Amino acid sequence: MISLKALEILDETGGKLVYGNQFITVNDVSVDSRAIRPGGLFVPLKGDKFDGHDFISQALAREAAGFITEKWDSKLRALISEFEDIFVIKVDDSMAALQKLAAGVRRRLPATVIGITGSTGKTCAKNFLESILIECMPVMASPKNYNNEIGVPLTIFMATEQTEALIIEMGMRGPNQIRDLCEIANPRIGLITNIGDTHIGRLGSRKSIAGAKGELLQTLPADGVAVLNADDDWISYLTSITKAKIITFGLSADAQVRAQDIYLDNEAKAHFEVVIPGEKFTVKLAVPGKHSVYNALAATAVSVSLGVDTGNIKAGLAKAKVADMRLTVSTNSRGVTIINDTYNANPASVKAALETMAAYKVGGRRVAVLGDMAELGEVSKQAHHDLG
Repeated sequence: MISLKALEILDETGGKLVYGNQFITVNDVSVDSRAIRPGGLFVPLKGDKFDGHDFISQALAREAAGFITEKWDSKLRALISEFEDIFVIKVDDSMAALQKLAAGVRRRLPATVIGITGSTGKTCAKNFLESILIECMPVMASPKNYNNEIGVPLTIFMATEQTEALIIEMGMRGPNQIRDLCEIANPRIGLITNIGDTHIGRLGSRKSIAGAKGELLQTLPADGVAVLNADDDWISYLTSITKAKIITFGLSADAQVRAQDIYLDNEAKAHFEVVIPGEKFTVKLAVPGKHSVYNALAATAVSVSLGVDTGNIKAGLAKAKVADMRLTVSTNSRGVTIINDTYNANPASVKAALETMAAYKVGGRRVAVLGDMAELGEVSKQAHHDLG
C-alpha cells in the first residue's frame, strides 16, 4: 500500500481528527480487526447483524496506528487512553470514508487499472489476465471475491507505487453499482466477458443486465480501451455506449483476437491457435473446458492493448489456473475424478460444466450432481428445463 499520513486521510475522507497526531503514518487498511497489521488503519463497518465499532479494542491490541469511527463517546475516549501514538478520525459514514480514501489512493497510483465484469467468466478471465501480466510487470489483482463496494477499495489499498497493472473485478446486484465502483477505481481498460441471465431475477431482463454491466464502458476515458466479446448478442449495444477504443475477442472471423482449430484433449483441456493482428501462436491451457478459450481470449485482448508481447501472453496462458470451485479437477482415494464447479450456478456455467464433463475421457460412468440456479426470476423454470 501507498503510505498515508493521518492528515492525508483527513483530506480524502472529509473527517475530523478527534485524537492523536495528524502526522502518524499508516501502511495498511483493514475492515477486519483480526487481520489488522501493526501500523495499519482500522475502518469499522456496520452491517445488519454486526458493528465493527465493537472490535476497535481488538484492532488497537494488534497495534493499529489509528482508526476511523462514526462514534465518539466516553467509552471510546476511555479505551484510547490506554494507547499511545494512535489517531482517531470521526466521520459520518465509515463505508463512505473507506470508498473516498480508496479513490484518493487510486489517484496517487501510477498503475493502469483494468476493470472486469460480465455475467459469467469474470473471475476466470481475471485469473488468466493476472497470469499473463505477471510474466512482464508488477501486477495486483482482486483476491478471492473482492468485487463489491468493500472489496474494490481493499484491492486498491493492496497496490503500491511499483504496481503497473491493477486488475479489479466488478460485481453488481443492480443498476448504478458498477458505476459507483468505477468512480472509486477509475479504470482505463474495461472488459465485459458476456451478457447472460445471471441476476435476471433482480434486474428483470437481459437488456437491464447489459445496461448495468455497460456502466463500466460508459466511465472509460476517450483514450481508454473497451474489450468486448464479438460473439455476444449485446456487442452492438455495448459498442454504442462507449467513447473508448474497442478491441473484440471471440471465435467469429471478425473478432480482432480470435481462436481457431480448437480441440479438447482427454482431460478436456483446450488446444488452439490464437490469432491477433499480424501474428498467430498456439496455446494449450492448463484448465479444462472449451469455455476457457473465451477467458483466454479476453485476457489476451487486454494484454494486446497493453502492448504485451506474444511470448509472455503464451507463457501466461499456459500457466493460468482458476480459483477453487470453478471447474477445478481432483481425484479422490477411490480413483474417482471430481470436477468441482460449486462456487455458483447459472445457465451458462452449468452448460459449460456439463460439456466439460462430457468431454473428459473416463473409463466408467459420468454422474452430474446439480443444485438449483438462483436469481433467475420468471425464467427460472424454463432455464432449469432447458438444461435437462
